[in-house]
Amino acid sequence: MLNDFEEFPSPLRNNLRELFDTMNELQEEIENLSTRLSGSRQAFKRSIEDFFQQENRNPFSTKRGMIEDDVEQYTRLVSYCLDSGDTDILDRWGIQNIRANPDMLASNDYELYYLAFNNARASSETPLEEECWIKIIELFQIFQNPEGSLAITERR
Repeated sequence: MLNDFEEFPSPLRNNLRELFDTMNELQEEIENLSTRLSGSRQAFKRSIEDFFQQENRNPFSTKRGMIEDDVEQYTRLVSYCLDSGDTDILDRWGIQNIRANPDMLASNDYELYYLAFNNARASSETPLEEECWIKIIELFQIFQNPEGSLAITERR
């Protein structure tokens, strides 16, 4: 033990030792849970990747649907990011995938998408969620103004 608490009176010393031991046990348990959470998040990401990589599992249909369907898919991708703890799934399937294949979207009326995603960003509950919506908004800003400069969306 780093400190034997000898400078304190006996009853307090014993209580401090017990408290110190309990804190060490809790710290070890937190580290264990953190490791398990990280492993679970990685397994979740792998399962999402495997699912989308299967034939015909792209999150966006190649058939023209409705804008609401695309917004729902982006909402789902953001949810996956929140569950996995990072934006990798969104970056790959919602940003890179659509940047390479914008025809997968239901419409080329990018202003409607931009407005929907700005509303979603306004109701973000975590910094990660807001970061996801900002990435999506920036993609649609590029689509709206391909030759112009990107008006960076300020973070709250």
